[in-house]
Amino acid sequence: MVAVGTFSFFMNSLVRYFIPSLLPVIEELDGISIVKASLLVTAYWSTYTAMQIPSGFISDRFGQATVNKASFLAMTALFSCFLALHSFAGLLAIQLLLGASSSLVYISDVSLIQRVSEPSRRAHAVGIYQTAFFVGASVAEILSVRLLGISFRASVLAFMPLMLAACMLNFALLSNPERKGRSRGTVRRELAYVAAIRFASGFTYLGFSSLFAAFIVFRGITSADSTYRFAWVPIFLGIAGSPLGGVVSRGITRYKFTVAVAASMALALSVVATGLLPGAWALLTASLSGFFYGLYSGPSMGLATEVSAGEDALGSASGFVNFSSQLGGSVSPFLIGAMVASTHSFSIPFLTVGTVSLALLIAVYIAGISGSLGKTGTRGVT
Repeated sequence: MVAVGTFSFFMNSLVRYFIPSLLPVIEELDGISIVKASLLVTAYWSTYTAMQIPSGFISDRFGQATVNKASFLAMTALFSCFLALHSFAGLLAIQLLLGASSSLVYISDVSLIQRVSEPSRRAHAVGIYQTAFFVGASVAEILSVRLLGISFRASVLAFMPLMLAACMLNFALLSNPERKGRSRGTVRRELAYVAAIRFASGFTYLGFSSLFAAFIVFRGITSADSTYRFAWVPIFLGIAGSPLGGVVSRGITRYKFTVAVAASMALALSVVATGLLPGAWALLTASLSGFFYGLYSGPSMGLATEVSAGEDALGSASGFVNFSSQLGGSVSPFLIGAMVASTHSFSIPFLTVGTVSLALLIAVYIAGISGSLGKTGTRGVT
């Protein structure tokens, strides 16, 4: 079931980064400004974020597998609409609906994987599952632009068989786990610290990675029709960072809080450095951002699981903690795009989002380190 969920997230991530990878080309072919192009990204993230908490409640109420099948079918149908709608208004409408369906797919996936995994192995399983995000996003960044050389329609058609295959696997192999009673537990106040960490990381990374293709064209690192050569750079090292974060989270019962904050701060610094450094150096620091984003995921999700509700509310808990990171990610693409339009620079926007995240993380760490989070991860966990 973990393998099926991972493939589902791979396709979900491919859909998520389909439009962002094409932003430079969309700007050139359709005359869409960078502000309007970044709005396409923000449209997806806005509905994706808005549906996070409702997705959790829906998954818990109707069953994670049931919700996953229905939402993945809807996502597949919506993605096929790219074949017919090419106007800015059409793309915007699809992105809004895709964000909502993708949110349901993700929350039902991740909560289902936690339900079928032993409690001690959940962070590890989530770390493996999260790897699909980086693989799917990398494939989208490389193949979609290459296929666009044939036509926009070819880019969509190339991914449709994979979408349909994942959809059929979900329907054939996923089933709702047996309910284990009303084990809801209590949500501790430490969850606010976890939410703040995830907000800071999402605010920094999701906007940065979504507009990275536009960044490398703006900087002259590559041309608009060759972004596939480097657009995957801020993503691919997450393939190593994400499972490593899961292993770290499983291997330590102390200091998850410190590890999560440190990885998130390193992520923010790598984004700032990317905006300030030239050429190859910018590509190097950009690659580190993906590694640190993957690394923070395991410890932060481990913390969230420990301070969240019981077995029958894992969907609700997952929706809440992921809402925080997506809230940051829904704001930053448009913010970066607007700042680029006004400053004619990516350095200032990347410096701004990185500095805001660092300030928040420092404040959260100072507040959390004085309590049990700084020493044991969560209250009562040894």
